[in-house]
Amino acid sequence: MDLTTVHARGIDDTGKALDSNGIAHTGSFPSSRAQQHDVVIKNVHGVKVAFLAYTTDTNGTPVPHPWSVNIASPKRILDDARKAQKEGAQAVIVNIHWGGEILPEYQQTPSPGQLKMVKELTKSPLITAIVGQGPHAVQPIERINDKFVVFSEGNLISNQSPAAGLPAESQDGMVVLLDCVEQGGKTRVTGVRYVPVFVSQPDYTVLPVGLALKKGEGDATLLSESYKRTVGVVGKSKRIQPIPEKLPKG
Repeated sequence: MDLTTVHARGIDDTGKALDSNGIAHTGSFPSSRAQQHDVVIKNVHGVKVAFLAYTTDTNGTPVPHPWSVNIASPKRILDDARKAQKEGAQAVIVNIHWGGEILPEYQQTPSPGQLKMVKELTKSPLITAIVGQGPHAVQPIERINDKFVVFSEGNLISNQSPAAGLPAESQDGMVVLLDCVEQGGKTRVTGVRYVPVFVSQPDYTVLPVGLALKKGEGDATLLSESYKRTVGVVGKSKRIQPIPEKLPKG
């Protein structure tokens, strides 16, 4: 079996697994027809929220078919956002995977390529917020053109760690919560909360740091160090808050 066939099967099997568990998804597709007709819009407390997903590149991996993966470009994303709005979306959340052609792995500062793309996207009234992943490390949350941009959520689950010769921050990640307000058919993000998480090894359990410390789970020193790294990079302000705001004492 050639590599292209393997990649196509991986994409298709992932989609089937999500479908069989009732999980809406976008960003990769089994056919051109599925790609053309796919707009994921979820009703969240009475507000129609569209989710769009892309990758800037595939780290040199051949793409099986033109429809297999959404490749990011500002024009494509804005065209899709416009389509979502025509289908009734009151908010558009854009998810971007930053590939190796735009950002080195483990880099915790946004690259020029990242900044260029998010500045162009956030200028548009079509975009509500941007959430990114890719470099296996957390990056800042910033407001650009009065829109919130989560540059990278880091790792959720992985086998990466200093034991594998990688940076300590490869075990760090966060779950981001966007606080939104809808007024007159328009939705805006008023603030962002984030839960620092840590991939505990060797069992690869994803631990929300504050909750794990409260319950006495995991290595307290490693958890505390992870929280400090994440908050130190991601930031903390009136509208950007970690959960918990402070680590429990003890």
